[in-house]
Amino acid sequence: MKSIQLFFIFLLFASPIFSNNYNDAIKKNTSITGQVIDKQTGEPLTGVSIKLTGLNLTVYTDFDGNFSVNNVFPGKYDVMVSMLTYKKINKEKVSVENGKTNYLKIELESVQ
Repeated sequence: MKSIQLFFIFLLFASPIFSNNYNDAIKKNTSITGQVIDKQTGEPLTGVSIKLTGLNLTVYTDFDGNFSVNNVFPGKYDVMVSMLTYKKINKEKVSVENGKTNYLKIELESVQ
């Protein structure tokens, strides 16, 4: 009888450990990457804010206009893209699939 009780106690404590490892494995292979360019010139834009509202996370583009958000859970996210002197873009419900790198090419239009 004690062995059955010990087994259930083991399952109670072990299941969160296994589930966290599974969630971490999903996240490690899933990411959102992309590039932000000027719509008129095609030039990459540096320092553009990329905000994933579902994650409350903001990243910025590098000197080549590239950005990357790694270890993202699969799902749908709103992506807000903004930079001074450019029109803000809100890409709604960007789908992130399990185990894939999701690439976004974003063109910002100058405010004139």
